[in-house]
Amino acid sequence: MNRNLLKAKMLEAGVDVKTICEACGISCPSFYRKMNGNSEFTQHEIGKIIELLHLDMETARRIFFV
Repeated sequence: MNRNLLKAKMLEAGVDVKTICEACGISCPSFYRKMNGNSEFTQHEIGKIIELLHLDMETARRIFFV
């Protein structure tokens, strides 16, 4: 998980943590645990984040699968 790249893409898209959490149906503490590598994002959550941030597949791979 490349959290720095995810943070950068969130800033670039103007999307805050609360918006992502609401779209994914998770709490903010859960989101931060996932960002810090304490648990993993589900496929559904990754799909929602890709959609919200308008990520291409290469960028998504670099964020979630590195």
